[in-house]
Amino acid sequence: MPFEQPMLWSEPINHEVDCYFCGTHVFGHSRKTKSQVKYPRVSSVTLPVPHKLGSPIPQPVEIDQTRENAHVDGGTTQGDVNITTNDADFDHEFADDSPHLVSQPELNDLARDLYLTKEGTEVLGSRLQQWNLLKSDTKTTFARRRNENIAKFFEMKKGFCLCRDPAAVIDMLSCPQNPEEWRLFIDSSKSSLKAVLLHNGNKLPSTPIVHAVGKKEDYKTLQILLNAIEYSKHNWKICGDFKVIGILMGMKSGYPKYFCFLCLWDSRDYANHFTRAEWGSREQYVAGSYSIENPPLVDPKKVLIPPMHIKLGLMASFVKGLNKSGKAFSHLRNTFSGLSKAKLEAGVFVGPQIRKLMPDNEFPKTMTAVELRAWKALCRVCNEFLGNFKSPDYKEIVDELVMSFYEMGCKIDGQGERFHQDILTTEKRYQGRWNPKMMAEYVWLLVRETKFPYKRISRTAKIARCSKALVQ
Repeated sequence: MPFEQPMLWSEPINHEVDCYFCGTHVFGHSRKTKSQVKYPRVSSVTLPVPHKLGSPIPQPVEIDQTRENAHVDGGTTQGDVNITTNDADFDHEFADDSPHLVSQPELNDLARDLYLTKEGTEVLGSRLQQWNLLKSDTKTTFARRRNENIAKFFEMKKGFCLCRDPAAVIDMLSCPQNPEEWRLFIDSSKSSLKAVLLHNGNKLPSTPIVHAVGKKEDYKTLQILLNAIEYSKHNWKICGDFKVIGILMGMKSGYPKYFCFLCLWDSRDYANHFTRAEWGSREQYVAGSYSIENPPLVDPKKVLIPPMHIKLGLMASFVKGLNKSGKAFSHLRNTFSGLSKAKLEAGVFVGPQIRKLMPDNEFPKTMTAVELRAWKALCRVCNEFLGNFKSPDYKEIVDELVMSFYEMGCKIDGQGERFHQDILTTEKRYQGRWNPKMMAEYVWLLVRETKFPYKRISRTAKIARCSKALVQ
């Protein structure tokens, strides 16, 4: 070989005087002038040694820890402290060198974490079995019938794939059976209509109840849905967006005069929207009066309004009140460049986008004094009233929001949204063939057979752990 030792690179500590690549300037050189490139001599690189008979192999240079404190101008270092790694620092994690044999519950949980299909799970199991990493009682063909014991709880009825025994599915997920701890959430996406049971506090997984493709959110469809799941027997509390709630209460669609199911708030009385506090409550729901078109499908006392939809409505009203030619709206357009102009002007935002905008320190600097007051009031309402924490002076906070929106000229016009994202992978896998097997496959992904927490160590945690070991 032409070299006894090739060029060796070690990680530089100071990129200004110790980095080989930062010190090599190749800008302006071409293939013809590459021989004129000057390569620096730094201590983090060991140059190649030509082959000579009888010459010993040189040892690499030890990295000096104090090189990071070197002066850039003089290139000098202070002190001679060598970094040495001690393998004993990591013995607590790698004390047992023997391979871990995967059991059946651990293999099942691994397939859930990786969202593997039945074929993918079987391939993974066969590879682990080939490498002698499976226990003797672990079967690699379990995936072929893994959801058969769950599919029996679902059936096709009246165009819906519904759960005929929600209590059994909840028990399979090791969740409490108290109906007061669950609420029925109804919503639709672009592809399907869904009804799911949500646990109060979101500490337990969502339990699917109904799934249908090609169904619209209208009065007749929701009436068939509630009758199919026999809602009168369970009598859960219901939550949803304002459109679903209006349909359940039999109200007219579109922009009716009285579209609140709790009070007789007049949507067309613009002069009194921010000054009048008492509008009178609804005493009865009679078809043909006060924008009621059909008899209500559920008891109004069982209807809940998720705070997330209130937050989205307030955000939409705030954005609509912004000056479209001002700096604040331009900042929104630059921050969310992926949104269309129509969605920006209508204030169509989702929860993650609102959470991204609230800690932005540059956004308030682009507002006028009136807009800034309304934005601060909106942030306080979201953090101290609609969140997990409820401030004792929440009434004053809401009053400040109302007054600031009035000065700004605003007009008053999801946790269940997470279920759409969770089941999206299963919907793509089945490609629209919605049936009890698809619902059973989704429930199978929710069931956990082991209590061992599978946590992925972040890159930042790994760097911190290695730095601590080097210091020691």
